[in-house]
Amino acid sequence: MLNINKELIKPLSLFLCGTSTLAIIYLSVFDTNKDELKVQNSILTKNEDTLVKNKSTHKTKLANLTQFNESKAEKKDIFDELEGLVPLNDQTTVIRHSKSREDWERKRFARNKSRTTSWDQIPNAEGKIKLPFPAPPSATLEKNAKYISTVDFILDSLATIFLPNTAQAAADLNTQFGNIIIDGDLSDWSIDDRINLPLDLPPYLAAGDELYGKYIASPTPTYIIALKSTGASLGPNTTFWLNTDNNAATGFLIWGQYGGAEYFVNIHSDEKPYLYDKDFGWISSLNHAFSSDQKIIEIAIPAASLGLGSSSQSIDILGDINDSLFLFPQDYTSGGQYTISTSTTTLPPRTNLSKRVGIVYGEATKNNFFGDKTYSQLFMSLQHQAMMAGISFDLLTEDDLTNINNLVNYDALIFPFFSDVPSDKMKQIHDTLYKAVYDYGIGIITADDWMTNTETGVSLSGDAYRNMKQLLGIGRVAGEGPVSISLSAQNTSHSVMKGYTSNELIKSYDRGWYSYFQAVPGQETESLAKQSVTGSNSGSYPAVIASITGGRNVHFATLGFMADTNLVWQALQWVVYGDETSVGLKMGRANNLFVSRNDMDITSEQALIQDVHVPLYNLLKDWKRKYNFVGSYFINIGNDPANGLWTDWNVSGPLFQDYISLGNEIGTHSWTHPHFTDQLSSSQVEFEFNQSMNEISAELNYKTWNNQNIRGGAVPGAPESRNTANEIAQYLDYLSGGYSNSGAGYPSAFGYLTPSDNKVYLSPNMTFDFTLIQFGVPVGYPAVPVPLSAEESEQFWANEFDTLMSHASQPIIHWPWHDYGPTISADPITGNGYTVAMFENTIAKAYNADSEFITSADVAQRINTFKNSSLTVDSVGATITATVNSNNVGNFSLAVNTKPGQVIHSVDGWYAYNDDHVFLNDNGGTYTIQLDTFSKSNTHISKLPMRSKLIDLNGDGDNLDFTFEGKGWVIVPLKNNYWSYRFYGVRYGRVLGNNKVALYFENNSTHSVSIVR
Repeated sequence: MLNINKELIKPLSLFLCGTSTLAIIYLSVFDTNKDELKVQNSILTKNEDTLVKNKSTHKTKLANLTQFNESKAEKKDIFDELEGLVPLNDQTTVIRHSKSREDWERKRFARNKSRTTSWDQIPNAEGKIKLPFPAPPSATLEKNAKYISTVDFILDSLATIFLPNTAQAAADLNTQFGNIIIDGDLSDWSIDDRINLPLDLPPYLAAGDELYGKYIASPTPTYIIALKSTGASLGPNTTFWLNTDNNAATGFLIWGQYGGAEYFVNIHSDEKPYLYDKDFGWISSLNHAFSSDQKIIEIAIPAASLGLGSSSQSIDILGDINDSLFLFPQDYTSGGQYTISTSTTTLPPRTNLSKRVGIVYGEATKNNFFGDKTYSQLFMSLQHQAMMAGISFDLLTEDDLTNINNLVNYDALIFPFFSDVPSDKMKQIHDTLYKAVYDYGIGIITADDWMTNTETGVSLSGDAYRNMKQLLGIGRVAGEGPVSISLSAQNTSHSVMKGYTSNELIKSYDRGWYSYFQAVPGQETESLAKQSVTGSNSGSYPAVIASITGGRNVHFATLGFMADTNLVWQALQWVVYGDETSVGLKMGRANNLFVSRNDMDITSEQALIQDVHVPLYNLLKDWKRKYNFVGSYFINIGNDPANGLWTDWNVSGPLFQDYISLGNEIGTHSWTHPHFTDQLSSSQVEFEFNQSMNEISAELNYKTWNNQNIRGGAVPGAPESRNTANEIAQYLDYLSGGYSNSGAGYPSAFGYLTPSDNKVYLSPNMTFDFTLIQFGVPVGYPAVPVPLSAEESEQFWANEFDTLMSHASQPIIHWPWHDYGPTISADPITGNGYTVAMFENTIAKAYNADSEFITSADVAQRINTFKNSSLTVDSVGATITATVNSNNVGNFSLAVNTKPGQVIHSVDGWYAYNDDHVFLNDNGGTYTIQLDTFSKSNTHISKLPMRSKLIDLNGDGDNLDFTFEGKGWVIVPLKNNYWSYRFYGVRYGRVLGNNKVALYFENNSTHSVSIVR
């Protein structure tokens, strides 16, 4: 027997701590009464005799306390009979374990709720206490409980008493594993080694706490764990449960439900980590190191100690910090755990550095939405916002989100609405987005609930908002409706709110539904706009929140706040550029692209051609002269000659060719103008739109616009479904469909109905003239249509125009009207209340707002070009280098979002720009833009005619040569006085000052010009 200082020992019952473990325990006390010590010496001697007796009784050859060959059951019987202390090897290092009543309760809760009878470690009224590990009911501390201050113990595994000093010395021999040094410093760990999600919420994880894991194969297979705490120092009872067979149903279950751990690591009161098996059998000490403030720990676990040997098995982890914060991932309720993978995963590099956004179409969300077409309108409204931001886009599906290779080249992802996700893809999508956000810094823009439900619309189990919390840093608090809501600007110093004034009203809703969200603890956010609501929870709440997790994010509390306003384009620029000067690829050079759609309902009524379309042509000539106005005119052919519904191409053909000669477009409005296209069969759709367009093209010599055979169509009658729109569009180059605006879908729905579509779809975002004058606009609740007068209609259009332009950046404005409006219906005797003035004044308002009038075919082509273009931007101080990789962009520009007081000073070697736009060469190219507080005095183009294309340009800052296609005025500031230059290739001009001229080109053709000093 080894000598022990008996004066420091009190008697204690010896227990079996788990069926495979021998526990050797002594108590430190403060009572040094000599008489009592004599009693203790007697007990020790008695215990030695008892051990020998038990060895014989259970037919066990027990040579010493370091060798037991008995079965687990035999050991249990042995320990049940022991009443005193077992002598300890004097070289044994004991593990100190001290717990308060609260500690006992917390540990019991953390381990297993369902096993409270085995975890009842709280002293009862008699002072009895059980150990913190599973033990037989008879193993209780019967005596001297009042003297207990600490419990020191050693655990052995499978009949062997290990000597911790020896084990620890062996572990300390190696402090470097691969590139990781066990020193309490995380500088040698990479972000790729991090295995926890930064924004799990307490009690699962404190924001900012970091968990790392790595498998090192050589020289000895080892699993390394590193934990960084942002709060409390790492101390006793910090635990890591290790699921080495990757089966959450086997092994020890935390709270009786989670983990399935075959082993666990626990830090004890001596502040050292030890390894145990699932039955709480002590295995070994572990190589480890703390940081100086004890908020970081690194631990090395030999694979052999986990029964894995040289196996490269990945292991799963759950854990806690000091029994207070639990290291559980977001999906732990469904078996999710953190994983140390043994395979080396190399993240794919970004191969395309151009500015680009992915816009995600959620099929499962669409299936639970209130309409397929409405979801597509929402989807397209965000495409339009990307166009305004000047950032080209790709259209993504749920499947695209399951592989990080599909996302690495994006700066941002827009989710128009993505609440419902297929269950079988949820984890893959979550894991991919986690990499996108935290490994690549890709930002997210979305609205309302995000990744909260399954494909059936059922909320995720547990915390349904966990994906939002982890990736966006926010979660939902509350909401209700219908209530009155006012959306207004709040943090106007933020880049997203540039141009807004504090408390500026953005939009009001009389009967709306609101939700509000807030930051998770530890996540910084900024409320960019607020919502003031009525109802049971009246007050003001965040409506638009900016956060920075791995990337920059913007979240809108409702779909309306996102889609009904012009906030997203600036949000996208901030997500992509941050607070740097942003550059956007624009589809024109004017303030907006104004698309006029005229439904030519009367073209099939042969008797009215002279009363409608000849007068309309005369109006168009006048408007072209005054405003350079053009548009698209969609005709009905007619298929009932007996009732006067037909087209005499001998009359109409030359007339419509005159329309085209003004720069307008002719397309199909169908053959017979069906009022309900959703009721048409497939063969009827083919007849109405394919055959009608074939007829129009042939009769107009296959040149329906700009010397091209463009096949464009406008849907007649009631708004069509998405399936009908797709069926019609297959026969055309683009389709203009039903009206879409706030309250009737989502405004400015321009782009592609689904990711698989390759035809541009255009929804009018201003109200039809027929609705205003004859049918009526909705008023009150329930809404009743009320017809307006011509003056009221003109004002209604003006208000719509102003709303679409408010805080926008070159929006598309799609204005629908009819051929009969300013012609027969404007007749004061026979008309229906229309006037010519309501149309012309609307055109004049748009013209004075620096609109570019273009056709539907033109805007569809520009959208296709924009989507397939790329823009790469590099900034160094006040120098920006932008490269546009595209063709057919001679009517495009680069918009530079300059800081207050800044302008474009010059563009190296390029001489077509104004204060904040660079006009592009038709083949794109690289433009090095210099910013300053003033514009450099040189000879350059500062304005080109609408719809014109800049083909080429050369200059030296004084002399200038350029070629463009188009008609109208070109404005050129000059380096010197105008009289010192000669102008070639132009007949007419005006002097706008000593150093500026306006050159006029009367023919719509290609012009080559030289300005020579």
